[in-house]
Amino acid sequence: MHFPVEQSPATLAAKPQKNEEDRIRLKMIQALNQALREANFDEVVRQSGDLARYHGMADIAARTGLNRVQLYRSLSDRGNPAFSTLMRVYHAMGLQITIMPKR
Repeated sequence: MHFPVEQSPATLAAKPQKNEEDRIRLKMIQALNQALREANFDEVVRQSGDLARYHGMADIAARTGLNRVQLYRSLSDRGNPAFSTLMRVYHAMGLQITIMPKR
């Protein structure tokens, strides 16, 4: 049986999984933003680490040029990453930080 590329069973099965991954990633980003709004640095580090592990720490390390083991340490519950490390990690994940006045 022949299926057009956009309607093959593999493609159809992958779409719900991709949507689920997008939903999980969005929830993780929302939790990180909440920690940033609350100025809770420990939670920012924890949420950043969770998000980086979700993306794949080896990929983040390759994109940032940072050592994977050091990233795990920096983004652990006991970590204290430099702001530059966080910025590089966020950039590697396709995220950005925006500064706005409080409301």
